[in-house]
Amino acid sequence: MNTPQPSVAAARIIEVLRGLNGIPTKVTLKDGRELSVHNIAWGQDMADPEYHITTNISPAPQLPHVIDVFSTGDVASIADPQTGKVHFDRLPSNTSLERTRVG
Repeated sequence: MNTPQPSVAAARIIEVLRGLNGIPTKVTLKDGRELSVHNIAWGQDMADPEYHITTNISPAPQLPHVIDVFSTGDVASIADPQTGKVHFDRLPSNTSLERTRVG
């Protein structure tokens, strides 16, 4: 079984979070949970185009923190918690076009 290339979104999420390493960042998951991410470790399972991410483990942030584990497929957005600047935003799929298509 081969490991596929990561999805475009998965690669972008890793790129963004690596670039923000050490800077507290708000990651919002599709289920609405908001995570405070300071740094990441990541990997890819066989046959999965998404990465799994573990947060805040090395080096351990000096601020109070939580260790989270999630998939890049679960990420809705990545933003600066202070300014609100969005670094990544997964556009919702537009199914309304499918429902309104005629013919």
